[in-house]
Amino acid sequence: MKLPILLFIYIWNKSINNRSMKSFKKKSWGTFTLLAIMAVSLQYCKTPEKTPVTTIPAEDMVSYETAIKPFMVRSCRPCHKTFDTYDATKDHVKEIIRRVQLPVDDAGYMPHNSKTEALTVAEIGLLKKWMTQGMGH
Repeated sequence: MKLPILLFIYIWNKSINNRSMKSFKKKSWGTFTLLAIMAVSLQYCKTPEKTPVTTIPAEDMVSYETAIKPFMVRSCRPCHKTFDTYDATKDHVKEIIRRVQLPVDDAGYMPHNSKTEALTVAEIGLLKKWMTQGMGH
C-alpha cells in the first residue's frame, strides 16, 4: 500500500474516533471527500527528474581576453574606440555578428568600406560560440 493511502486511513480513523457517529454523518462528508481526493492524487505525485547540468570543459570555453579581444582590436577598434572592452563587445555582440555577416556591398557591412581587415569565418564562429557560452571574460 502506498504512503498517501496509509496516511488517509490514519487521518480517517482519527476523525471517526474523535466524533460520535451521528455527528460524523452530518458534518464530515466534505472532509472525507477532501481526504479521499488528496489520498488518490498524492499517489501520482513524483519528484521531477533533475535535468543534468552540462558543463563545458575549460579548454573548450571561448575567452574574451584570449580569443575575442585580439580581432576586435584589429578590425573594430580603429573606428569604434570602445570595442576593445569586454562590456562594449558583450553589449553589442548580436549586432556585431549580424553586421560582419552582411554582404560586403551592403551599407551596414562591417568593417565599413573595408577600412580594416574583415573578420574571418573562424572569428565569426568564435563570436557566436562565445555568445552561446554566456560571454565569459
